[in-house]
Amino acid sequence: GCDEAVRIFLARELSEAEGERFEVSEEEADMELARVPLADLVRGALAGELHNNCLVVGALSLSAALAGDGVDALR
Repeated sequence: GCDEAVRIFLARELSEAEGERFEVSEEEADMELARVPLADLVRGALAGELHNNCLVVGALSLSAALAGDGVDALR
C-alpha cells in the first residue's frame, strides 16, 4: 500500500502564453508537451499504455464526471 496523497486539478480554458519560457532541466528536460483528446487518454489508461498514475486518475475521473453529473460535481 501507499499513504501518499496527491491532488489533481482540472485546468480549463487554457491558452498559449506569450513571452520567454524558462529553460527546463533535470527530470523536466525529458517531459513532452502534448494536447491529447480525452478519449485517447482513457483508451491508453485502460490498455495499460499509460504509466503515470496521476495522469490515469485524472483522465478516468474526468471521463466519469462527464458521463455522470458533470465537472461541477467534482470536489
